[in-house]
Amino acid sequence: MSVTFSPTDLKRMESAAEALLTPLAHERVDDWRRTVTRTIKRALDCDGAMFTLVPAIEAGADPTFSEDGFAAAFPVIPPRADIPVFDDDQFAGMQAVCRSSEGLGVVVVTRDRGGVQPFGEKALAMLQLLQPALAVGIEMRQRFARRRAEFLRVLDAMREGLMLVEASGRVLHETPAIMRMLVDEWERDRVRTAMLACARSLTQARRAIGSELRTAQHRYRIRGCYAGEELAGSSTVLVAIERVGPAPTPDDSALKLRFGLTPREIQVTRLLAAGRRNDDVAASLQISPHTARRHTERVLAKLGASSRAAVGALLRGT
Repeated sequence: MSVTFSPTDLKRMESAAEALLTPLAHERVDDWRRTVTRTIKRALDCDGAMFTLVPAIEAGADPTFSEDGFAAAFPVIPPRADIPVFDDDQFAGMQAVCRSSEGLGVVVVTRDRGGVQPFGEKALAMLQLLQPALAVGIEMRQRFARRRAEFLRVLDAMREGLMLVEASGRVLHETPAIMRMLVDEWERDRVRTAMLACARSLTQARRAIGSELRTAQHRYRIRGCYAGEELAGSSTVLVAIERVGPAPTPDDSALKLRFGLTPREIQVTRLLAAGRRNDDVAASLQISPHTARRHTERVLAKLGASSRAAVGALLRGT
């Protein structure tokens, strides 16, 4: 039996084929699967569609994607045929199946059987024509996932702290070196904010850019370059950070502004940073040991320091 497609059929099939063949136009695999299921639903005039990938290709993605609530009704069982058709009391449906050495990909389209005719020859023919595009799209996304995983492993092995940021500002990846570098940094959120600001500037300038950041403890050099679209599937920038030395010892006004220290507490802070004990603090400031101990407790609380050694590290930036 020959099948005739109308201009509308052909236009919808073209849209579905384009969606299937452009998996790298989407940041996440689920964004691609959402586009595919929506265009195939329009092309085949069906009620529901779901897209299963085993394995799911990307971390955080479920094997089965559906916006229609059909996923739970269809277990992931590899069918024997590439285009099987099913028709039961509740649903009529078809599956387009693609098998590869990387895994399995299945697109299922369904119609509610309540007063609706099952899929006919034309719908089956359309799905058969789209099945090769589905196979190509899945292979492209799988290859891209492998390439990105290899790239991220290389980044993780580097000693320099590196952050891969998508043009929208979403952090795609942070290397373990960043966590190690900032583990003792009290202003780590400020440092990350500066890295993201560098990324935003790069997405506009698309050229290498650099800056320095001083915190109360350390000095950092932040550099970035435009990474392009091939590494992560979207416009990305790579931001690098390294610790280049301690910041200068903060003066009295900086200590007062940042920690709310009184003039007497600033004096105590500097004595503690020099390794003085409470008796030494009391003698130097000509106050009682009891008063020196109370000053010390308040200073440690305001600085968030757990010991005298921590006070010294804070002021010296070590």
